[in-house]
Amino acid sequence: METNRFEGYFDCPSSDGSINDRYIVGYTFFAKGEPGYLLGTVSSNDQEERYIEEVTKTVDDMIKTLRDVE
Repeated sequence: METNRFEGYFDCPSSDGSINDRYIVGYTFFAKGEPGYLLGTVSSNDQEERYIEEVTKTVDDMIKTLRDVE
């Protein structure tokens, strides 16, 4: 399965009008001819490194599982 990995930060507006940068990591891919994506983001305003590492590892593990099944 061919995949494209992306990661970075995106602006996430909140209900009070403030904008928070959120870490995001994900993959785009085609499975059985259909487009798909996996996406993970840190929802904490603190953006602690341990949360970033956990989200990144989880998303990487999820795409590995999809590749293994494919």
